[in-house]
Amino acid sequence: KLTPMSDSINPITIAKQIASTPQIHYVGGEDKIVPEQIARSFSDKVVVVKGVTHTSWSDKWKKVVSEVFP
Repeated sequence: KLTPMSDSINPITIAKQIASTPQIHYVGGEDKIVPEQIARSFSDKVVVVKGVTHTSWSDKWKKVVSEVFP
């Protein structure tokens, strides 16, 4: 029941192009729309944030950012 993101880039199609770019991909542990296994299919640098769904990042994002950029 989601509207397609027609202008969005499919990460798997550019994974090789950006492989040398430092990356960390954050995934909500409770995300049913873009689950961990999808992120891991194109990157080995995946951090799972427990208790986060696809739409509840606003509650956790400040903490995540402060851990990455202390």
